[in-house]
Amino acid sequence: MRIDGYAFAGVEAPQVGPLVASIREALENFAAIGLGYLTLDRPSSTLSGGEVQRVKMIRHLGSALTDVTYVFDEPTAGLHAADIDRLNALLAALRDKGNTVLVVEHRPQTIAIADYVIDLGPGAGSAGGQVVATGSPTELVASAGETGSATGRYLAYAGDLAAREGSV
Repeated sequence: MRIDGYAFAGVEAPQVGPLVASIREALENFAAIGLGYLTLDRPSSTLSGGEVQRVKMIRHLGSALTDVTYVFDEPTAGLHAADIDRLNALLAALRDKGNTVLVVEHRPQTIAIADYVIDLGPGAGSAGGQVVATGSPTELVASAGETGSATGRYLAYAGDLAAREGSV
């Protein structure tokens, strides 16, 4: 049997159908978020932090568990811009399975898909740590002038830029 270019010998029995479907889904998810280059013989200790997070995300996506809280720290780190939308789809799929997904992120593409944003600041490091604004991404953009939310201003700028690029 072959699945998208991968050979599986001796897996024709119907009782392994669900396993084969699970393997197919995992392989498709690996490829979808830019990890299709990984090989099974690569030691996990050689993976970058971003790769490890994305591997865990795929593993959890295939799990039957629900009502789980997942925390991802900048899962888009090291990703090509074209792969961010696919990663966002995986984050949404984890959420849609009935889980809570907390993401620490700076990329506007990923912040924009959040149900709820907590903007910490006003600066970085010791100049931050205060809740500057909370709400949906749309609410952060709308209140950026009032709250001083750098994230709200950033989302507004990214949205304006995307609109301008789309109209060119």
